[in-house]
Amino acid sequence: MNRIIRNTLYAAAALIIVSCEKDPKEPEYQARPYCTIADDNMNLPCGGTLRTDYSDAPKGCEIDMLIDGDVSTYYQTNHQTVSLLVNAAKAIAVENLSLVSSPDSPEYDPAGFKLLGSNDNKTWEKIAEKKGFSFEARSQMLTWDIKSGVAYRYIKLNITANNGGEMLKIAEMALSEAVPVSIDDLMHLADKWTTSSVTPMGKHYENIRTATEDQMAWLNDPSKNPPLEASKYLDPSKHSWKAREVQLYPFGNPIPADVNQYLIGDCCQLAVFASFAWSRPDFIKDIITQNGNNFIVKMFNPAGEPITVAVDNTFVCGTDGKLRGCRGKNDIPTWASVMEKAVMKWEYIYKYNYPIDGIGYEHVVPLFTGDGNSYAFKIETLTPEQMKRVVIVCLNQGYILGGGFAKDNIVVEDPFMSQDLHAFTFMYATSPSGLFAMRNPYGKANGSPDGKEDGVMNIPNDKEIVDLIDIRVCYPGTSKKFMKSKLTPYTPPTIFAN
Repeated sequence: MNRIIRNTLYAAAALIIVSCEKDPKEPEYQARPYCTIADDNMNLPCGGTLRTDYSDAPKGCEIDMLIDGDVSTYYQTNHQTVSLLVNAAKAIAVENLSLVSSPDSPEYDPAGFKLLGSNDNKTWEKIAEKKGFSFEARSQMLTWDIKSGVAYRYIKLNITANNGGEMLKIAEMALSEAVPVSIDDLMHLADKWTTSSVTPMGKHYENIRTATEDQMAWLNDPSKNPPLEASKYLDPSKHSWKAREVQLYPFGNPIPADVNQYLIGDCCQLAVFASFAWSRPDFIKDIITQNGNNFIVKMFNPAGEPITVAVDNTFVCGTDGKLRGCRGKNDIPTWASVMEKAVMKWEYIYKYNYPIDGIGYEHVVPLFTGDGNSYAFKIETLTPEQMKRVVIVCLNQGYILGGGFAKDNIVVEDPFMSQDLHAFTFMYATSPSGLFAMRNPYGKANGSPDGKEDGVMNIPNDKEIVDLIDIRVCYPGTSKKFMKSKLTPYTPPTIFAN
């Protein structure tokens, strides 16, 4: 063979061997710039598709992370601004827009947006515009009232600014349609009514005795405490009334974090207190008057007549001096401790539910509102969508809602689990994927590693979980005029310790 040809062949073979031994460079990952919106998606209840401008999202941070209902995941683009287009399966009139901050990197948060609507994907009308907003915490949801009143097939969210970083991260995006305003079509499913023709306090107070003059004087003497009677949870030989310094409002205003159950089994009562704090904190300030270490609490007697009950700063404590009843964080007596003690004195005189273990929502609410009307929806009565509508409509109309689970240790919002034979406060969901939220009056959810959620967990769109939940709807009475002008999801404070 010609030497030149032979050397050429050897060189070519060597190149082939080298190229086979060296791994070819993997092509750069390109994310799909769109995703399908499922018909039952809670973030975007319109079906269709969601599209972004870019294909630069890293693996695990693609566009579908925006609507997966999980605040621990997020969408990322290596741009400071982006356009997100919803091609809806049906036209919707946007009522609210929600965005959730990512679990890290506040500099990558959105800080401005423009919301546009169109019915032909060509001509766009501005629905809303916001600038210069910021998130105060990680995985926090901000919600803006839009109330466009016009239904659009195409909705475009232009993120026009971020918080100064070189990229953009958003954990969740959600659009909601107009909030339902009625549950009239569901009322045939309600039962366990407590309405009474004898007293506005409800049928459970129809046959309760009246207080004598001496008993009323005892109720209004702050130094008088009821005896500690043995119950399932309380051993009088190990507990006594001890003086403690009260901080009525440790966080400046009444909030649910002030309500933390310990040894007394009054979870329904404390769930009611947390509902008051979340939805009408000024009501609490109106019914409690402080005079040094004494407190006067406005209440109602079994006939629905206004009375007052006075308590001092002594509370049920163990031999270690720590509170065994309702307390705030760091074992501090709060307004909720004062109200719990007032109920103990009330019940000792009127003898409906003393000791107060097991006292129900419908028994507690009228003591402070004068209205004992209530009704309930039993478990397995409502579909997830119906239950969400009941909760949202009733909360918006000022009712006080509570309920619980029929089974224990069912994962509700990982790692948070259900707790049976226990009461919860109903609130707005803190995640766009939640139907609503339920707060455990322990101030810590069952299964929580650290209690930072303050007992709040979102209820998913899952029929198996919803079928475990019952609801008690209590009328607001005198508390309604103290309702917040706008209810928002509850954001717990950042300091937690018990």
